[in-house]
Amino acid sequence: AKGATGVETLINLTEMAEATARKAKGGNGVDQPFDDLHNQFHAIDDGLCSVEKSVREQPAYALAVTHDKELVAIFKRLWKFKSDQPQRDQHLDLFISEVQEMRQTLQTLR
Repeated sequence: AKGATGVETLINLTEMAEATARKAKGGNGVDQPFDDLHNQFHAIDDGLCSVEKSVREQPAYALAVTHDKELVAIFKRLWKFKSDQPQRDQHLDLFISEVQEMRQTLQTLR
């Protein structure tokens, strides 16, 4: 997932997380796709702090941080419902939507 810049790495991670969240739909508990998504989610959250200082000073970075905070809230609820259908899939859909919005914001920071 490593890109040439911190922003490129985050864009790659959001693409991976979206694909993994789609694979996790229909699953139950901490299956392999859910575990992979959990790791990717943490990589996104951690990666946001590693973005270059010049990028962190741009207004769009603040919006990316807001998207990250929303992903944190969604993932906490997703974790709670990881074994309960249809709540798991509903929260995965919400996660996918939010990660897409985050990626759009990150693309403006390129």
